[in-house]
Amino acid sequence: MLSRGYTFCMRLADVPIRVTVENLETKISCQNYMILDDAATPAFSVTVTEQDRIREWKELLQTGVHDPAYVNQLPGHYFETCALHRLIAEQLLYHDTVMFHGSCVVMEGRAYIFTGKSGSGKSTHTSLWCRAFKEKAFILNDDKPFLKLDGSRVMAFGSPWDGKSRKNRNTSAPVQGICILEKDTSDHIRRTSLSEEFTALTYQTFRPLEERNFDRSVTLFRKIMSCIPLYRMGSTISLNAPVVSWKAMQNGENGHVNA
Repeated sequence: MLSRGYTFCMRLADVPIRVTVENLETKISCQNYMILDDAATPAFSVTVTEQDRIREWKELLQTGVHDPAYVNQLPGHYFETCALHRLIAEQLLYHDTVMFHGSCVVMEGRAYIFTGKSGSGKSTHTSLWCRAFKEKAFILNDDKPFLKLDGSRVMAFGSPWDGKSRKNRNTSAPVQGICILEKDTSDHIRRTSLSEEFTALTYQTFRPLEERNFDRSVTLFRKIMSCIPLYRMGSTISLNAPVVSWKAMQNGENGHVNA
C-alpha cells in the first residue's frame, strides 16, 4: 500500500488517465502531460504500489545488463516511473495504442521513427535531422513514443518516457514510416516488409507481463505495423544521413536509395 501519494490526471495518446504514485519526482516527470481533474472523465486509473516497484527492480536485475551494485543504488522513483509506464501501456492496449522503442522525429507534420538494437544510433540519427533541417524538424520522443491505430493510419504521440536525452513533446503526428537502423560506412536505405522484419520489430514493441494482454498486443502490433511503410537503413553519422532517409521515407521509395 502507499504510505503517501500524489494523485493527478494526465492525457496520453489522447486518453485521459488518473494516476496515483508515491514519489513527487514521478509526478514531476509527467507534468507536461497533466490535465485538470475535471477536464475529462478518466478512461482508467492506475496506482503504482511497492509490489510494482519491486517487480521492476527484479526485472532489471534479471536482464544482466547492469551490475547489481548499479541497480541497487538507483533511486526509488526510477523503478516507480518504470512501473507506471508498464501499467499504463498495459491498459492502453485496450485503446488501440502500443508503446514503441525508438526515436521519433517530426518533419513537416509527419512522424518518422527510427529503431534498432542498442547502440545502432537512433538518437544520433534523429538529432542529425534537427541539425540538417533546423526548425523544420523536432523530436517528438527520443525513446518510447506511443503508436495509436486511427482507422487506416497510425498516429505517433509523445510520452514522458524519453530516455537519457529527456526530449519529448506533448503532441502527435501521423506516422510516415519506421526505419530499422544499422551503423555503416555509407548511407543507404531500402523498403522492407513486416514479414521480413517481424522479429526485429517485436523486440522494440511493448510486451505485456500480464498473460491475458499478450494476444491482444500481438494482434494490435500486426495491425499497426501493417499500416506503416517499413525501411532498413545503413547509416553514417554525417549530415548526409538524414537527407537520404528523409528523401526515401517521404516518398515511400520501394527500392534502394544510396547517398
